[in-house]
Amino acid sequence: MQNLNNTAWAWAKLGVRNPPLFDAIAASALARLLSFDAQALSNIAWAYATLSVTHAPLMTSISSAVRRKIEDLNGQDLASIVWAFATLQVADERLFAAMSGWTRTRLFEFATQNLTMTAWAFSKLERVDGPLLAALAAEALRKISESCSQDIANTSWAFASLNFAHQPLREALASEARPKIGDGIHQELVNLAWSFSKSEFVDLPLMSAISAASITRISALNSQDFANTSWAFAKLDVRDWPLLYSIASASIARIKDNEFNRQDLVNTLWSFATLSFADTPLLDAISASALPKCCELSAQELANTPWALATLSFDHLPLLSALSE
Repeated sequence: MQNLNNTAWAWAKLGVRNPPLFDAIAASALARLLSFDAQALSNIAWAYATLSVTHAPLMTSISSAVRRKIEDLNGQDLASIVWAFATLQVADERLFAAMSGWTRTRLFEFATQNLTMTAWAFSKLERVDGPLLAALAAEALRKISESCSQDIANTSWAFASLNFAHQPLREALASEARPKIGDGIHQELVNLAWSFSKSEFVDLPLMSAISAASITRISALNSQDFANTSWAFAKLDVRDWPLLYSIASASIARIKDNEFNRQDLVNTLWSFATLSFADTPLLDAISASALPKCCELSAQELANTPWALATLSFDHLPLLSALSE
């Protein structure tokens, strides 16, 4: 048992994906899972998820073994297992039902990262478990001062994704995020902005801090980041011109290199129109790139695109002609 566990853990820790080796580990582990203790079950699930190696029979057996030994799991084990199953998109109904009930009795053991991982896992699998989410929110609120920037961004994202409103936690996350904004990577900024816009929660000091930090990291953002950030500010009607100018300037070359898909193009266009920010070079680039993608647009995108162009008084006749066909 220990050798299998250590081997899987080591390869995952090194980030080296070796499917044949992991198939062999799974074959050997399947015959021995009943002898695995709680931590070993947690570790092997974590290793497979970390390397994105899916082995359905192994995950099914891990689920069964975990449910038999659930009372032996500590906070770290519980969080790692649900995170692993969610990462591999294995929606094991019996496992998550069992984990939900037992987790609520052990939350006092959870570090802030464990709370975040658990909320993220249930959100990733779109499991709206009201009692568990309420308990997670209450515990996260009690431990909010221990949260790092990643915990704050991921917790905000998880609750917003599930449309689970917990106003005290939301306010505490915003307050705790402001002084820690500069500690995070660019993806945390994007997720945080998206989360608060999805929740329709306006905190102007927080949005100002997200803007300032995003501008300094603008070169690290990709097309979806640009679209999601501008969308978030537009949804909250926060008109931050320095941020929009930075997004526009950084986006143009990416758009011309065809890095923006049609959804990113339309969302960026809609956002700038909603905020009444007309940047001609950006609009030229979006229109030129959207033109050959017209046949891919959804009904909503077909409506949003001419609306945005009209709102910004920007006539791009070839695009408008294509949209009307």
